[in-house]
Amino acid sequence: MLDSPPPILYHYTTGRALFGIVETGTLWATNLHYLNDSSEFGYALGLLRQVTREMIAALPSANERDLLDRIALEANSFSRIHVFVTCFTEIEDSLSQWQGYSNAGRCYSGGGYSIGFDSFVLAARVESQGFGLRRCVYEPEEQKKLLSALLQHALGAVPTGSVNAEHFDAVNHCILMDCIQGFILLAPMIKAPHFCGEHEWRLVSQSISSIDSRWRLRAGRSMPIPYVLVNIAHQNAALPISKIVIGPSPHPGLTADAVLSLFASRGITKFGIGHSQVPYRDW
Repeated sequence: MLDSPPPILYHYTTGRALFGIVETGTLWATNLHYLNDSSEFGYALGLLRQVTREMIAALPSANERDLLDRIALEANSFSRIHVFVTCFTEIEDSLSQWQGYSNAGRCYSGGGYSIGFDSFVLAARVESQGFGLRRCVYEPEEQKKLLSALLQHALGAVPTGSVNAEHFDAVNHCILMDCIQGFILLAPMIKAPHFCGEHEWRLVSQSISSIDSRWRLRAGRSMPIPYVLVNIAHQNAALPISKIVIGPSPHPGLTADAVLSLFASRGITKFGIGHSQVPYRDW
């Protein structure tokens, strides 16, 4: 599913994180299993099992049923696969995002910001690092169609006719590995319907092994959080920031002056700046 993103996608974050993005030219991509919504990978996995069971019941071929049975059995191992994501939204000024992500006014975080990225430039700069920009899907029927297409693609590779058991097992193993890789790309996009108001897009990595040197840890509230750095800088070009929205703040003017100075010092001059219109106070 390669939908075209809107021209600008917004990343909500704290002031401390904004300063880090501008200073280093990198974003943090978090391990999918460690996101705030701990159930979302489980939701995608449960839906895969459901679609698999429904398809098995309708298949006349024993070979095809055997393959889907194996996929269902191996599904538990999918949770050991490590995918990293960075989250964005189409909405530039969202109350729920300010409440959930900005930490405005708390712990000296520097307030909250909505960073508007040029989505096309962003996608181009991260592609070589194994990341793709993907739209999240909230409608269950659309989710099932995506998973059904994945499984149908796998079934299309099942050997037909008479084959020896060793060859059949070897081919099935290759099909299973391809199916796992396909699910890795789909799972981060499949979210429970009650999150539909987020209008979320994500940078999604390929599977990154836990022995990969890119792995890092940061301190979370209750556990260490694995993440990797995603480089969004390119030679002498400015970072692909098109707009910055300053979250609810008791000092909007001073905040804007400071942000403008920071961006100018890093060669970021072609961008818009605005202030949240959400009536939210967190100070």
